[in-house]
Amino acid sequence: MPGTNAIKTQDQKSILIQLKKSGWKFTCDKEIFDIEKGLYFGRKNSFSENLNIFINGFISNEEEEINWSIEKV
Repeated sequence: MPGTNAIKTQDQKSILIQLKKSGWKFTCDKEIFDIEKGLYFGRKNSFSENLNIFINGFISNEEEEINWSIEKV
């Protein structure tokens, strides 16, 4: 969502998300996750930059479970 800020923690194990009146913490059991710039198209006839969290990895033929959570801090 535009107007939010996100930063990966120094230990690389979570991402802190700052909204106007609250904060959240994203964690994931996979080692490769990060923040990237993206575009938000939620307003008619316009777009704005935002930040996205992505999880990166390889896909195998077997079913794989990715455990992640977002909690209020």
